[in-house]
Amino acid sequence: RNMTVGMTIDKYIEIKDHVLSPSTIMGYKQIRRTYFKRIEDVKLGALTNDTIQTEINALSKTVSAKTVKNAYGLLSAALKEYYPALQARHLYPY
Repeated sequence: RNMTVGMTIDKYIEIKDHVLSPSTIMGYKQIRRTYFKRIEDVKLGALTNDTIQTEINALSKTVSAKTVKNAYGLLSAALKEYYPALQARHLYPY
């Protein structure tokens, strides 16, 4: 719960580095560098579904649906791995 969203995504990418394809890892790193900047410093204990939904909504205004899907997929996988207590709803809007 003391990890931030950014740390959680970084850790997830790190543990999947030898399991997923290099292109997937490259894509994940690009997502990490580019998106979720407004919530990357939020600690998991303070993260809510509403916060995530707000971020997804903002993202969907500026990028394609596929990009939103990929970014949300990375975020939800990282949260499922490191903070399953959040039990994120299906927030993806498409």
